[in-house]
Amino acid sequence: VRVRQESESKQPKWYAYIVFEVPVDHPDVCPPAADGAVGVDRNVGQATDSTGALHALPDTTVEDAKIKRYQRRMARQQKGSNRRRGTGGQLRKLQRRKARRRDNATH
Repeated sequence: VRVRQESESKQPKWYAYIVFEVPVDHPDVCPPAADGAVGVDRNVGQATDSTGALHALPDTTVEDAKIKRYQRRMARQQKGSNRRRGTGGQLRKLQRRKARRRDNATH
């Protein structure tokens, strides 16, 4: 076992992840492809593997609408006010949630 990558991220919550390279001794864990290769075609909103299965990114239209609403609300608020600071926190929270969903889908 060999450590390939270490990283940590400090947003409002701490996330730490470690990636290991582990030799696979059991063929049932990762069965080989019929011809020995797997192809992946990544598009902007979806990915297709060599079997033809389509893997789409999650639908984020609800988050997009909420983000737009908070951005408009923030544009109307006075700079430096406590209300603007709270709206900015809610906006950042939604943007982080959307980014986590996107990262989880492409992982």
